[in-house]
Amino acid sequence: MNANKNRIAFVIVLVLTIVITIGAISAQEPNLTIPSSQISDQLQGNAIVKAPLRNGQLLVSVNEMDILLNISEETLVIDSMTGLSRSLEDLKVNDSIFVHYVKIAVYSMPPQAHAIAIVTQEEENKNHAEFFIVKEIISREDGEVRAINKEGNLIATFFQENPLMSYKTEQVMTLDDIEVGTKLFIWFEEVQTSYPGQTRVIKTVLVGQE
Repeated sequence: MNANKNRIAFVIVLVLTIVITIGAISAQEPNLTIPSSQISDQLQGNAIVKAPLRNGQLLVSVNEMDILLNISEETLVIDSMTGLSRSLEDLKVNDSIFVHYVKIAVYSMPPQAHAIAIVTQEEENKNHAEFFIVKEIISREDGEVRAINKEGNLIATFFQENPLMSYKTEQVMTLDDIEVGTKLFIWFEEVQTSYPGQTRVIKTVLVGQE
């Protein structure tokens, strides 16, 4: 009789142990939403359009990985050849573009990410516009401004004699409009092999303030 009671007690304890263990494992499962502190960093790269824009999403391949870019009103789109804003509706399958996006924030197939900026008319082995947010003004002299980007890996020197246009407007811009937090598209030819890299900007399109 005692043996049966011991067996029953053992079974009850075993069942409770399994239930508690499963609950602990479930509590440790990863959250499907990445904290905002982890998605603030930007990624970038050459991309190929895999499917046209549909329902506010653009399917692209970056480094041979398919990514579904979520497009919003805040997504900046610029034509690298003309420096003018452009509609993503014009993109076709196999078009080459350059994309800036946040770290992948949705676990799905294919993975999804928010598109920050997209450069179209990107030609292989040719310079294209790159998105640049001013983190700090290093120096400001007559006709020249040196600034470092938000990532801290590129110092750009801007010259008053080079084109400085406004994104989507015909407003005349000057070097005085470049401040901490200014969002720009910049064109440059060479980057010095140092850290941070350094370059001379040959054309600029000013978007606005962060």
